[in-house]
Amino acid sequence: AIKLWEDPAFIDSIKEKSIILEHTLKSIINKFPFITLKGKGMIWGLSFEDAKLDQLAKLIAKNCFQRKLLVETCGRKNGVIKLMPALT
Repeated sequence: AIKLWEDPAFIDSIKEKSIILEHTLKSIINKFPFITLKGKGMIWGLSFEDAKLDQLAKLIAKNCFQRKLLVETCGRKNGVIKLMPALT
């Protein structure tokens, strides 16, 4: 695993993926202004806390799991959906 970090192509691919992820998440946020986006690189959180929609975050996480997409809830009352996609 450490050898991956010595490969410039691997590092470049992470940079490219993080840009795509950020742009995709920002486009979602534009459609749903009650969601707050937090994060950087390949680690992001979609926060429903400010809108007091904590239950919606839990429901989305449950639906993601049913579709075999692993996400985690965190934050106050689990109102943030944490995204940490694989680097490879």
